[in-house]
Amino acid sequence: MTCGVIMLAQGINTADLIRAFAVLAGSFILLGIVLGVLRYYLIRRGTDDHTELRTSFTLHDLRTMHEAGELTDEEYEAMRERITRSVRDED
Repeated sequence: MTCGVIMLAQGINTADLIRAFAVLAGSFILLGIVLGVLRYYLIRRGTDDHTELRTSFTLHDLRTMHEAGELTDEEYEAMRERITRSVRDED
């Protein structure tokens, strides 16, 4: 085994070894860039398709916020009315 490594090391000069290392390092850097760009576009495409975030509240959420003083009586009634109207419209 060591005899083969010695023979291999003797057959390759330093310039060839440096060149091979540079090509290998460059390949890994290029691969990293390509994978990073691919990941970026896949994530971005995924968020474009699913941009609908949970922006609606349930009646329970509204009631809890109202009881905690986060909503005034007017805000609570208006939002409750919107929710019940949207549920009626879905049916």
